[in-house]
Amino acid sequence: MINSMAELMKRTIRKAQADTRVAMPARILSYDAESRLARVQILQPELTEDGRTVTQPVITDVPVFMPVGGGAAVTFPVGAGDEGIVWFADQDIGAWAADGNPIPDSGRRHSLSDAMFMPAQGRGAASADNLVISFGGASIVIAPSGVVTITAAAGVVIDGDLTVNGTIDATGNVTGAGVSLETHTHGGGPVPD
Repeated sequence: MINSMAELMKRTIRKAQADTRVAMPARILSYDAESRLARVQILQPELTEDGRTVTQPVITDVPVFMPVGGGAAVTFPVGAGDEGIVWFADQDIGAWAADGNPIPDSGRRHSLSDAMFMPAQGRGAASADNLVISFGGASIVIAPSGVVTITAAAGVVIDGDLTVNGTIDATGNVTGAGVSLETHTHGGGPVPD
């Protein structure tokens, strides 16, 4: 029972807040790389006013966002089990997600139907000093000093011409066109020291 206008207003505001979706942690259940659409499960249950928890529904056809701009893109091999943030548009984005049409099809606001997903992880350690790109057993570390370290136990493949303006130091053998610098000689004698 509502005892005052102030209590009625508080309940109305709480209800409006409960119905306004902004952003939540989520997990991809399935992903289609060609369409860049996913089925997503929100990880946190809904908490009701009486303290019960209600599992969130699976959201389908969720656009997956990755950094793109200026003709460049960074994409990730997103898949089932990957976590990130699902956020909800202020307006209906159905037409925009389908074909880029910016005009909303309806007056929907903050709806599960207008979800967008960004692969991300808020847990675990991160470098406090360097930019680190890692995948599998390989990594690229860029230090503020400008030093770039590439770690790739399975090797690095460069498909194209390579120009080096500086010195190349190698701790192992260097081979060019099948010729080893460790064993290569010139007709007159051994390799000079």
